[in-house]
Amino acid sequence: MPMKNFGNLLLACMAALLGACAGESAGKCDAVVRIDADSVVNRGYIGNGVQWDPYALDYGQGRIEISDADWAKLYARLDFMRPAFIRVMTNTTSVVRDGRLDRMRGFEHLSHILDYCQSHGVTVMFGDWGGSLMDARAGTVNRTLLDHAAAYVAWLVGEKGYDCIRYYNLVNEPNGFWSAADGDFDLWAKAVSYFRGRLDAEGLAGKVELVGPDAAIWGPEEAWWVSRSRDELGDRIGLYDIHTYPSKCTVNSGEYTRILEAYRREVPAGKKIVMGEIGFKFVEPADSLLFVYDPMYGTDMADALFQTIHAGYSGCIAWMLDDAMHFKEAPDKLKIWGFWNIFGDEIFGAGEERVRPWYYAWSLLTRYMPAGTAVYRTDTTGEPFVKAAVSGKDGKYMIALVNVSDSPKTVKLKSNVL
Repeated sequence: MPMKNFGNLLLACMAALLGACAGESAGKCDAVVRIDADSVVNRGYIGNGVQWDPYALDYGQGRIEISDADWAKLYARLDFMRPAFIRVMTNTTSVVRDGRLDRMRGFEHLSHILDYCQSHGVTVMFGDWGGSLMDARAGTVNRTLLDHAAAYVAWLVGEKGYDCIRYYNLVNEPNGFWSAADGDFDLWAKAVSYFRGRLDAEGLAGKVELVGPDAAIWGPEEAWWVSRSRDELGDRIGLYDIHTYPSKCTVNSGEYTRILEAYRREVPAGKKIVMGEIGFKFVEPADSLLFVYDPMYGTDMADALFQTIHAGYSGCIAWMLDDAMHFKEAPDKLKIWGFWNIFGDEIFGAGEERVRPWYYAWSLLTRYMPAGTAVYRTDTTGEPFVKAAVSGKDGKYMIALVNVSDSPKTVKLKSNVL
């Protein structure tokens, strides 16, 4: 579907829904959404966006570069989305050669991503996946590599001028057995404390905040990672975050909200929490999601986002932009999670380069929730599979509805102000 027509279709659908509940039909609505514009549940929203990492570029047939035409295609698609928040993860080991920091190594590729974010006012969560930053068996951190990581981000922010980098994510999902920290909170906290000191020494105090705990969660049981981060790391953590890959049932039933609230409650006053990664897992274990080809994934992701913002989270990053960023068992076996595969025409099949349906749903919820948005209270009664979210900034409002059932529903909107 052409991007220019999608917004008109959405508005037409909303008009049809609202019209169906007008006049004599008002008592027959499947759901009533009440908007309380006097009750703000979340102020100063950071924004929604997507994971956009440097690309693998070698898929088993030698290195391939992203063409100027494909970069232009990527930028155009991002322009429609208007992301306010992007997560960019790298490995510091990739810019260290013979024990020395080689800042320019791979920069010609990374700069395409950071240039876009800087020129479009996108807040960036930069970071290191964690490889070699610590030795979980020995219980030690690699201070030399952490020094290099701090020097590298200081160079990006200072000399290269990428002050769009506002947050740093040290070690992906440290609570997991797959992580460099191997679930060892004390080891991860030791690295965080040391790294915060190195960032300050590099002149980044007040410029780049650390994100944590970045825990991957499926239920409320891991909330202690947030509470221990609060109690033991204090102001070293500037922004809290978690990752979730829930099931469709968990989200559509509303159970997802209860899980998210368990983590939000542990965040100290004055600090925010965001969703650092979000995606669905319909089959366990799985590191690809073929439902990205199905329009249903777009409505499910909208449902998850609505619950995330109502639970008090201040941003949400979808996993992930493009299949071509990461591979699994072999270079030609990609992680299928993205909005597309930019190397579809060149390697993986022309159809893979086309935009997938969930891109449109996520884009609308990204472009119409800009940085600084306020989220308003909504209460929905009636049909449980109808969900709503309302936000606003500078006198402009977004009213978003999603129906995750398998049949059409009629909806009536009520508001005390709007």
